[in-house]
Amino acid sequence: MVSLKVSKNIFEKIMKQVNESPDKKAIGVLIGKMNKEHLVIDDVASGETKRNDSTISLTPNAIAKIAEKILKGEIKGNIVGWYHTHPGYGIFMSEIDEKTQNMLTQFYPEATALVLDPISKEYRFYVLNDKKSLKPIEENKIEFFGSENISEWKTPSIEKSEKTFLSIQPSPPSVKKPLSKKQVCALILTLILIAALVSGFLIWGYGRFGGGLPLIKHIPVTNATVGSSITLKAEVTGGVGGIANVTVYYEWSKFVKANNEISSIQMPWKSALMLLVAAGGNEYAYTIPSSEVLGDIDYFIVAIDKAGNKASTSIQTIKVADFDVSSSTNSITVYVGGSASAKILVKSINGFSSKVKFSTATPPYGISVIINPSEVSLSSSGTATAIVTVSAQSAPGTFRGTFNLEIYGESGEAKHSTILTVIVPNLDFSIEPKTKTISKGESALYTIMLKSSFNFTADITFSLTGLPEGASWEIVLPQNKLNLGNSVNLILKIDTTSKVQSGTYNLTITAIGGGLKLQETITLIIK
Repeated sequence: MVSLKVSKNIFEKIMKQVNESPDKKAIGVLIGKMNKEHLVIDDVASGETKRNDSTISLTPNAIAKIAEKILKGEIKGNIVGWYHTHPGYGIFMSEIDEKTQNMLTQFYPEATALVLDPISKEYRFYVLNDKKSLKPIEENKIEFFGSENISEWKTPSIEKSEKTFLSIQPSPPSVKKPLSKKQVCALILTLILIAALVSGFLIWGYGRFGGGLPLIKHIPVTNATVGSSITLKAEVTGGVGGIANVTVYYEWSKFVKANNEISSIQMPWKSALMLLVAAGGNEYAYTIPSSEVLGDIDYFIVAIDKAGNKASTSIQTIKVADFDVSSSTNSITVYVGGSASAKILVKSINGFSSKVKFSTATPPYGISVIINPSEVSLSSSGTATAIVTVSAQSAPGTFRGTFNLEIYGESGEAKHSTILTVIVPNLDFSIEPKTKTISKGESALYTIMLKSSFNFTADITFSLTGLPEGASWEIVLPQNKLNLGNSVNLILKIDTTSKVQSGTYNLTITAIGGGLKLQETITLIIK
């Protein structure tokens, strides 16, 4: 069997022709030469085509122009085969292809056929074996050259539906002389004659036994709303023996936010069978569940007839309208008896325009939350704001510490949230010793211990009640130094005179600050 050396650039040239074609169908000839060991394919050539809904072929005028360029040396090499594409319905050669190949082989025994599927990026080279039957050229018989990247192209496994060929022991190919101009002209005339057969092949591909390839009529869905299901519909007709199944392949994504930037996480591609809308009809439908409508969605539809022929739509993208909820600040500090506010921002994504209603998770005891307004209306590509106010009651048991307040924005089935950290500062107060005994005219010293937590920075005022006449008090710093930190020690100094009345006195010292009122009772005994 012939061995090939193939220039990688032919894939790029064929794909250029494919991309310029409205239906991704392309046809042309392979240009090359035979050297001592390989059939070398250097280039491809094509030209004006004739097409309708189901066929495509090179016009005789296009083939004549290719011949003229070869004879003038504008195209370097000879015609060594032909190529055509199967956009979306696999790699195979028909009986008409085999007849076409037989006719080409009469003029050039090593004539090669190349079939490509530009949708699946699959290809295969074929030649005739000694039995005049089509045989795929094995991958180890093909060597590519050139700097182009063709890693996306692959050869498919040989389907069971393909003909089974006898295994022929390969022998070294004989050295072929380049075609003479006379042979080239004869080959060109032959190509003109078999142009109808090439068209016949495509007709076979689209309408063997009168059924034709499956035909998909689908109006793409381009927009949707987050959290709302999407129904895809397609009208599928034709097909050899009727339609076997219709499948939608789709890749859904999810909008996520990191460092205040919105990005998208792609989920793996998945497939689902589309079902007939009505028995005996030709409309198929599938509904993408709302749980998967969380970001933009790519999809395409494939129809397969009962002979295994495929048809496919191009990949479509559904832009999912969504919204984002965020806070103008990460945290707020709320003192007991006070309140603090933050701005809530709502932003439209992909043209989202609807009302967004706010709510929050249940806050801790003694904490209340109000959002004003409770609902905003978003315009397409617009933003809206609301103010969240958090208050801490001056009541026993009111929460003190740090908690995360989750703020929700809801619109229909869509629900997003943002986290606002709420800090309620706390202060602990104690005094030692609980009892102090002094004589008249002496001073009593008590140690006041203040322990702040959760960013308590409010001013603190002290008061003392229960002192007898002739006694006074003051708060002083130990050694006239204040150590800043979570804990601070102060000195309560009570001075007496000789005129103070002896007795036992229960004193109450009160510390007020940050919405807190803390009290301790101490005893002073004066002898």
